[in-house]
This record gives sequence, structure tokens and C-alpha cells, in this order.
Amino acid sequence: MRPANPIHVVTLLAVLILVAGLTAWPPGSEHPAPGESRAGLLGIPTERVQLRDRAAVDLLAAELESHEAILEYQARVRLRRLAPALEELSMQGFSCVPARVEDVDLAEDARMLVVSAGYAQGIPQNAVALTYFKQLAGLVVEVTPDRSRVLLITDPSSAVPVTVRDEDAEESTGDDEEDEDEDPEPAIRGAVLGGQGTRRSAGELLRFTYIEGEGTFALGDILMTSGEGELYPEGLPVGRVAGSPVTMEHLTPPYAEVRPLADIGSLREVILAWRSPGEGGDE
Repeated sequence: MRPANPIHVVTLLAVLILVAGLTAWPPGSEHPAPGESRAGLLGIPTERVQLRDRAAVDLLAAELESHEAILEYQARVRLRRLAPALEELSMQGFSCVPARVEDVDLAEDARMLVVSAGYAQGIPQNAVALTYFKQLAGLVVEVTPDRSRVLLITDPSSAVPVTVRDEDAEESTGDDEEDEDEDPEPAIRGAVLGGQGTRRSAGELLRFTYIEGEGTFALGDILMTSGEGELYPEGLPVGRVAGSPVTMEHLTPPYAEVRPLADIGSLREVILAWRSPGEGGDE
């Protein structure tokens, strides 16, 4: 018998391999039957990979929910800290609502807050925004059903009528009848203007421009709202004179730099306060 030709043997083997491959085509379904396990990356069953991923997503969602609950609790605690100021303002004839600061706009040409109270909570336009020390922070300029935009006193367009706090007058008892008949000297009055600092500065500055009145103002004096203009109620602390008065050969009124008493850059909550038309304080 003649030996087989090697070329014929190789050809026959190739044909057999090709036939075996064709019988296995098409490949199995991408979705194995129930009970079957399809190997994934590195030989790990796909079902185990999916379970692991779902567990990781569930854990992340739980952590996020827990974090949000903690933040909500902290916000409620901080809002409760406003209670004494709310009570005092109510006794002075104010309607007031606490609100969280939800957004801050400290662009070069704007100083704004968005807070978590609006028409639904009774907030009117032109309500004032105060800290829990009842220091003036800004004025409500836009109200939506559940949000308000507050123009900060550091905004370039802000102008607050103020007067220098007269500590001597506060200490006076007023029992002298002769003094009652005398006309008191007009207090120093002016306006505090915003836009004197930048968002990159360590702290925003205001500028107090003198308008009229007797006496002087000096470094360290406290400026209070004067009540003029009917936007800002009288008697709210605004700022402290941070520089000596400046004049330019009497060609301009005296002015001085003022630092806000409210820590504008750290506000997390504010009190929105207002008086209805015709209402006044205890006076």
C-alpha cells in the first residue's frame, strides 16, 4: 500500500477543522438560559459583576441620603438660633421669616443672595435681610413663590441712608424739662454706598458719604439706618467707620471707608423682616 501524501493529510485536517467551525455557527445567545452563567471580564460571571455594581450604587445613594439629612438637621439648628432675634423684631412691630441662603452671586458687578423664602411665606419686595445680630445685610429686590433675591449692601448699586449712632443721646435720661424745649442738634446723616471692594479682597468695604448734620464722625463710629427713603427701617446697624474722614480741599463732602457689621461672605441664614404700610415700632 502506498503511503499517504503529507499534503493530502494536511488538506484533510484543514477541511475537518473548517467543517467543525461551521457546525458551531452562529454563536450562542447573548442572554443565556435561566440557570446558565456567562463569563465576563477576567472570567467573573456577569451576574456577579452586576450585583456588585448595584450594591455600590445602593451604598452611594444611602451615603448621599445620610449626608443630606445631616445638612438638613444642621440647617434647622442654625435657624433655631435666630429665634431670639425673631422675637425681638416681632416686639418691635416687624413681620419676619427665617430663610436659608441657597445661592450666592459675588460677581464683579453684582452682590446677590438667593434665599429659601418667597411669596408662599409672605415675603414682600423690599423686605430687609438681617443677620441673627439684627445687622443689615441687604434688601429683597425680587420675589418668586418660594425664593427671594437679596441685593447685598456691598452691591455697587446699593445705597443705604444712615446716621452716626449718638451714644451720648442714648445714655441721656431725658428728665430735664429745659432740654426737652430745646431743639436737638441734627445728627450727622449720609449714605453708605456699596461697590468699594472686590470678591478677591479679604473683606468688602462700603463708603460713607456725609450729607448734613452737626458734629464729626471718626474711626470706630457705628452707622445705623436713618429711616429716610422708606426702604430701610430706622435703627438697624450697618457698619463701622474703618478709616478717618477724607476731604479733597473741601471740593467734595467728607467720606470714610466703612466695614459692614454683617459678615457678608459667611451668611448661611438670614432673617427677612418688614413692616406693613402704616405700622411702626414701639415708639
